[in-house]
Amino acid sequence: MRNLIVFLVFSLVFVIPVSASDKETDSLMRVYDELLSKYEIYIVERHDRIDNLKFEAGKQFLTPQQLYSVNQQIYKEYRPYISDSAIVYLKKNIALAEDINNVDLQIESKIQLAYLLASIGLYKESVDLLDEISEVHLTPNLLLAYYSCMEHTYGELSFYSKDPELSNAYWKIADKYKNLQLNILPQDGDLYLSIKESDFRSIRDFKVALEFNDKRLQSVPENSHEYAIITFLRSLIYKESGDIKSR
Repeated sequence: MRNLIVFLVFSLVFVIPVSASDKETDSLMRVYDELLSKYEIYIVERHDRIDNLKFEAGKQFLTPQQLYSVNQQIYKEYRPYISDSAIVYLKKNIALAEDINNVDLQIESKIQLAYLLASIGLYKESVDLLDEISEVHLTPNLLLAYYSCMEHTYGELSFYSKDPELSNAYWKIADKYKNLQLNILPQDGDLYLSIKESDFRSIRDFKVALEFNDKRLQSVPENSHEYAIITFLRSLIYKESGDIKSR
């Protein structure tokens, strides 16, 4: 986690162009200063939450559904921090869902695991998991998660493939599932806005990309994890645009 925060800070320092306003630059730097200053607190608090959740998971009277919920919380605490441990708890939940014959919970954890595996470069394992899932009978929430995971996995495959033909084929699959998400997402939601921001950034329409980024920033509190990520993406827009002025 500390490496990620340091990376974000140094990336921000080197990518914000002189054309960005002093006010905006100060705002962006303040977010990362705040993150660094609170790093040790974040670590201690996260460890405390994980320890408390593990204590809850060890209680004998929990129903399978309650244990699944606690494991989900542990996975989410580990996810941005220690991926190996996050994987362990997702696999526990897959086995638990199989034991109680809850197909929806099983699919939920498989999709989460596939997404995480793709994020750490285990693309074959991610695709193998996704191949086990049929989208025909998925609930609306699971269907959206499945579309998102398919876009993410094949987008990663496209980006890192050394074969131009394969890369293009993977990109087409990712683009298909991106559009499927856009068809069902609320247009004022962060996921929809983030996809549109990325789309306009990719075609170098930085003015519109910043407008979508503005909307995202307005919906999250300053100094939050989400705010830091969105401001970092904003800094990338500045880097790629070179001379665009923030408003």
